[in-house]
Amino acid sequence: MRPSLFCLTALILIQCGNCLAKDASVAPVATVDWAQLKEAGKLKNGEVVPSQDGAPARLKIVNTAAGATSIPLCEIESPAITTASYAVRGKIRYDNVVGTGYLEMWNHFPVGGQYFTRTLDTGGPMSHIKGTSPEREFILPFQMRSQTPAPTKLVINLILNGPGTIEIGPLELIPIDSMTVTNGVDWWSGSTGGLVGGLGGAFMGLMGAVIGILTGLGKGKKLVLGLSGFIAITGTLELAFGIVAVSTGQPYSVYYPLLFMGSMMVIAGTACLYLAPSRFRSHELRRMQALDLS
Repeated sequence: MRPSLFCLTALILIQCGNCLAKDASVAPVATVDWAQLKEAGKLKNGEVVPSQDGAPARLKIVNTAAGATSIPLCEIESPAITTASYAVRGKIRYDNVVGTGYLEMWNHFPVGGQYFTRTLDTGGPMSHIKGTSPEREFILPFQMRSQTPAPTKLVINLILNGPGTIEIGPLELIPIDSMTVTNGVDWWSGSTGGLVGGLGGAFMGLMGAVIGILTGLGKGKKLVLGLSGFIAITGTLELAFGIVAVSTGQPYSVYYPLLFMGSMMVIAGTACLYLAPSRFRSHELRRMQALDLS
């Protein structure tokens, strides 16, 4: 890898790391502690699992209903929201959840009605609740329109479509500003992820065809090497962003195209950089032999 490429990749990773550190340090404007809710007589459902080994108290929900069930968890009255975007985050684990469930947050505004956010993604911190999962992070983000007054109330519910056991840790309400990289804001949707993969595959196929034709003809050596280097560099950057996507909890539709296309481009570009010169030398040797015979 050239020094300039190495430095560029390192700078990108360092910057992303700084953004993640900044996100981890965001102070919550409100916290929901299940033990405190129980002491205040405001626990709506479930039972509180006391803190153990330094871990905070958790809310345990055991659902036995076979059909769709809406389970109110808590309300955050008059949240101190000062940014256009905010989120409720926490940790969840569950066992033997039948059907597809999710967490939802209803945002009540003084004007304009009510709007919700739901964890219905197939991966990442906004993933739905299904089957069994060890403790993982979840997030319920929301972005207000410009000039919209702060919400008057946030209502958090658990929606299940079958029996199962769920445990939820303390909830934190955090502000999100334009400089914050958060685990709950996806870089793109599932359909966009498919488009990214399709365009990346088409790009790689086109470049591969140009390289293959020119190498087979023994022409355009500088162009072939330049395209091969460009593919390898682009693949390295895609891999770097793919690693960042995985580390920040981005969904499958975000990190998979980056990791897959990045690895393929690095392999293909590097292989061309090593193999193309020998093919051009073979063409040059045959041309020299042909001249000697003539």
